[in-house]
Amino acid sequence: MRKLFAISQQDLGDGQVTFEWNAKGSFLAAVGNKRVVNVYDRNGKLYDEIHLAPREVAAANPKQCSCLQLQWDATGDMLAVLPAGCSFMYTWSVATKDLQKLDTDFRAQELTMLAWASNSQLLAVGTVKGNLQLYHIREKRRTPSVGKHTKRVCTGAWDRNNLLAIAALDKTVGSSHEQCAPIHGLLGRVRAVSHLLARLGGLLS
Repeated sequence: MRKLFAISQQDLGDGQVTFEWNAKGSFLAAVGNKRVVNVYDRNGKLYDEIHLAPREVAAANPKQCSCLQLQWDATGDMLAVLPAGCSFMYTWSVATKDLQKLDTDFRAQELTMLAWASNSQLLAVGTVKGNLQLYHIREKRRTPSVGKHTKRVCTGAWDRNNLLAIAALDKTVGSSHEQCAPIHGLLGRVRAVSHLLARLGGLLS
């Protein structure tokens, strides 16, 4: 194992840091508390900067990371950015450096979770009120789902058949397909999303 590069506090700030490699290992996205997402190539050269809009909900801790999540799609060509304390999110393209701001149908609700589908450009986003929004990125349309949960959506995962499982702080796990309609009999499908259940221990205890 050899060191590729290092990122300094000057670049990311003096607070918490979130980072994510793309699937190809060719780009790294990193963000601290400066409300700027830096994208580096494999050699550590700064490729682009994504400047985030101000928070809509104040941070309890000034050193909190500016993003709740950074997540690349399955191809490693598009990055989803979930800013902390906001009711919107962004997608960013490696090829064009194009940044798109995505609103939801729940504009007064802070977003709390995002998850790319494993084999398509479907993006799920959960809210602090337990609602769910699906973005069909290529078709540029979105599908809302109200009342999925009664509390904050905290994590989600897709299986290979575009079935989505999401979990919330109401201590329930729900399942939907790509049209956002509920799927009954989640327990029969749990193996396909077992990695989601493994992530729930600390969140739902």
